Amino acid sequence: MNEYAPEYSKREKLVFLIKYLGLMIAVLLFTLLYIEPRFIYYMEVSHCFYFAGFSGLQLLFYGLFVGAPVSLLLVIAVIEGPKNVKIMRLGQSPLPTEKVLRPTKYVYGVKARIRPVLLLFALVILLVFSIEGVYRANDFIAMMSTMELSQCDNS
Repeated sequence: MNEYAPEYSKREKLVFLIKYLGLMIAVLLFTLLYIEPRFIYYMEVSHCFYFAGFSGLQLLFYGLFVGAPVSLLLVIAVIEGPKNVKIMRLGQSPLPTEKVLRPTKYVYGVKARIRPVLLLFALVILLVFSIEGVYRANDFIAMMSTMELSQCDNS
């Protein structure tokens, strides 16, 4: 068995770079030009709104302090989880069918399981942050709930 994992060709690397760089630029532009202005406006007037029995402040702060870490946790778990479960099961990294970007030797046993364990540790930290976020959000909501409703447009 070859001791190095198979590498992507130069063409595959270039396609990989262009595809993901284009996706990142599109997401960045969408965030900066569409989401950010609306989010900043909502932050200024969130205390004026009520949705399904929750105030806008509650939605804002629970979204920031609980929703954001949980969303990141879910995205990382969905993207990296299955691969890391296979690595833990096989005890081999990179996986036998996986191509790599640069020359990489296969690692077996405990050394191969270090990365999945670190990922699990990072996910636990994100979960702890989201649990702590409940308390932080409550503190901010209590601090901000004195905002005057007279600033709100009644229409």
